[in-house]
Amino acid sequence: MEEDTSPAALAIKALQLWQAGATENDIHEQLNIFLQQKGVKQENISALLEAATPIIQGLRTAFQPAQAPQQPAVTNPTTPPSPSALHQRPRFPDPEPFDGTRALYPVFKQKAKAKIYIDGAIYGTEQGQVNYLFSRLISTAAKTVLPWLNSNALYSMEDFWNFMDSRFSDPQAKAKALDKLQSMKQKTNEDVRDYLARFEGELLESEVIMDDAVKISTFTRGLKIQVQKDIAMVNNTIPFQEYCKEIIRIQDAHRRINFLNKQPFITSKPAPTPHQYPNAMDWEPTQAHMAQPLANTNRRAKWVNPEEIQRRRSNRLCIRCGASGHMISSCQYAPARRPSSNITTAITRVLEEPQLEEEELEPGKE
Repeated sequence: MEEDTSPAALAIKALQLWQAGATENDIHEQLNIFLQQKGVKQENISALLEAATPIIQGLRTAFQPAQAPQQPAVTNPTTPPSPSALHQRPRFPDPEPFDGTRALYPVFKQKAKAKIYIDGAIYGTEQGQVNYLFSRLISTAAKTVLPWLNSNALYSMEDFWNFMDSRFSDPQAKAKALDKLQSMKQKTNEDVRDYLARFEGELLESEVIMDDAVKISTFTRGLKIQVQKDIAMVNNTIPFQEYCKEIIRIQDAHRRINFLNKQPFITSKPAPTPHQYPNAMDWEPTQAHMAQPLANTNRRAKWVNPEEIQRRRSNRLCIRCGASGHMISSCQYAPARRPSSNITTAITRVLEEPQLEEEELEPGKE
């Protein structure tokens, strides 16, 4: 079977070299030679190694740095395990149970291979390892694999994966992922980060090796039109990851500006209008900033006629109370009230005595 050149396969090969005592430079050189032998173009080698780096780090974390034992090679599927291996504790989590869903098969296969690579010695022979993997199958997957196990007296891990691939792998998966990648569009309310995660997921599933220029072009074509306008000045010759970081930075800046623009402005209280004081005299001008009364706020000025108002204005008196020494803006009295129109003004009548002639005095009466 031809060796895989995916990032996961490169990570496993790098871990094997690391366990054998190779330095970082030796590992990098060996992986370069391996990819060149497989016909991978030089411009795609760096992208593959970059994608394999986080997987390598995750695998190394599962081992003690001081003791990185190599997995013993299994030459015979029926060779019994050593007693010490049977009592080792698993160091890698179990893969989630697989029910036969084709879309979930690539993830299950990768996790199962990593589990066997790290903890395979615990299960002894390859038959023991296959039986462990069978225990992680449920529903349709378990019913499909069980007849194959019963019909084969001897089977290896390679036989197991060949059978699983023939039943659960999608032969059109790569083509479908590539088509989806080329037609992918950012959703209306989708964050650039979420769109990037979908893009990289489809790119990984398609197993297509793209250089940074092609990735940037494909990724940008699926962005919303407004986002494309916002990033028009971004340099598209930089590495893909740096390009994505710049797009995210611009998106966050635009969101902050939009958020600030939606905040209400703090305005000053409007000046009162004459309609707010129905009892104020019509002739009193509206003041933008009225001074606070000094005292006697419980007393109110008397309503006077327009002639009196004109007299006070001519003599530079307070037109509210008529006193001198201050103006209306600092008057200590409340505004006068307009007399109610429904009250009839009382008419003052002058009582006059009857006009009579003077009485004449009778003779002898003085």
